[in-house]
Amino acid sequence: MNRRRLAKSLAFVLCCLAGGFGCRTNRPAGERPLHDPSTDIPQDAPSGVDVTTIVPSGAVRVVDLSFDVLRADLPAEAWSAARKIWNHVDEMRMDSAVVARLARNGFRVGAVPPGSWPAIQAVLEASGAQTSRSVMAPTRGAPLLITLGPVSDPESIFTYNAQDRLTGRTFTAGDKLIVLDYVFQPQLGSSTELQVGFEVRHDNGVMTWSREGGVIRQVPDIDLHVFKDLVVNLTLEGGESFVIGPSQAAKNEYLIGGRYLTIDHGGDKYVSMLFITPAPYQTEGAKAQH
Repeated sequence: MNRRRLAKSLAFVLCCLAGGFGCRTNRPAGERPLHDPSTDIPQDAPSGVDVTTIVPSGAVRVVDLSFDVLRADLPAEAWSAARKIWNHVDEMRMDSAVVARLARNGFRVGAVPPGSWPAIQAVLEASGAQTSRSVMAPTRGAPLLITLGPVSDPESIFTYNAQDRLTGRTFTAGDKLIVLDYVFQPQLGSSTELQVGFEVRHDNGVMTWSREGGVIRQVPDIDLHVFKDLVVNLTLEGGESFVIGPSQAAKNEYLIGGRYLTIDHGGDKYVSMLFITPAPYQTEGAKAQH
């Protein structure tokens, strides 16, 4: 899927109707999310319209998502022991070809059911992992960006593409990012559809002119490289987490997985795993429909 078509799908309206639920993203006209979860609200509704003017009855509340991000840095010598974590992760619900490509590039991904946390925490503690936790609330209309570290000047990153060919590029500045686009599905058990990708992004610190939707406006001048063949889609049920960690191929420090997920702490090498949990929250009180 084209991530640019999803970048504005971050604000969601949960419509508490007498006979059911409907949900619509607050996005510019013409842009679509991963999956349009609404059949209750007209699809040609103008951008920015107050949902209370188009919902026939019931109350309305606005719901956003925050993300609980747990980062665990494990000593490299504990790599083998840490692989036990994957015994408690569902790696089968994503496209198998994409999962295999990610593994060859040094990444391993999956979904963590809530009941798996005690076992995973036990492995992290036994492995001597250093952990940190943050709650990230993305800006409405923009994807969630997780920075894993700066680009070392210069730094070459190699990837295997969809044709299984090894390609590389050298970056002189920027940040290594994990990028999450999402659609929250309240009427489907509060599930969340995720699209996860990888980018290197450098803000040049100046503004430039750009035409967006027929309007010319000033935007930040950003150098952006998207690893298009490494995008993965999956659906998380309510309470589940997304995990990304290194595959065996990440031991090759020139591959993207090695560049993103291996770090130095005081001269000691560590490998990183991230556990990302969507959490819906209400940002506006219920409004009675008149």
